Amino acid sequence: MAEDNGTVCGFVSGGGILWSGLSTGSEVSVLYLLDAVKRRGVGRALFRAELTALAGRGFTSPGFGC
Repeated sequence: MAEDNGTVCGFVSGGGILWSGLSTGSEVSVLYLLDAVKRRGVGRALFRAELTALAGRGFTSPGFGC
C-alpha cells in the first residue's frame, strides 16, 4: 500500500496464478493508483515490492528482477 500525506493513494495484490493459461506460478492481479500519484514512480515501487513479497513466499518467475 502507498500513502500520500496519510491517505492511501495506491495498492497492489498478487499471489498464485488465477488463470491456468499463464506460464508462471504467480501473478500481480491488481495494481491501482490514484491519478494524483501516477508517473511519480509509485506504481513501479509497488510492483517491485510485490515481486519481492511473492519471491519471499517461494514463487519464482522469469519476470522477477525487473
